[in-house]
Amino acid sequence: MKHTLFILTALALAACGTAEKPVAAAEQVAADAASAAYATCVDKEAALVDLAADQPAALTDRAMKACRDARAEVVTKVTVAQVAAGKDAATAASVAEQSVRVADSELRSRANTAIVTRKLKAN
Repeated sequence: MKHTLFILTALALAACGTAEKPVAAAEQVAADAASAAYATCVDKEAALVDLAADQPAALTDRAMKACRDARAEVVTKVTVAQVAAGKDAATAASVAEQSVRVADSELRSRANTAIVTRKLKAN
């Protein structure tokens, strides 16, 4: 999963144009670390939710909401990386949000699968 988030971030950065200078290494490393922390947070929260509390979809929502600070950090770090690469702030913020939305979809699916699997094993 960490590789997928890195690839998604890299693809989003690459898709924004080829005329800009490459992303500074330090900013990219920070964005990758934030992405990995976000994925870890969602995985951890999905593993810790109380299965008896609600249906899997609602539990998945709780896991995702518990990691909203980590998500915001990814958006910030990707935005900074984009600005360091020469993008204007508005474009950088848009690219960052779109990149994180792609990751959100995959993380939500993975969290839901983990929760459903745990629920089935518990029954």
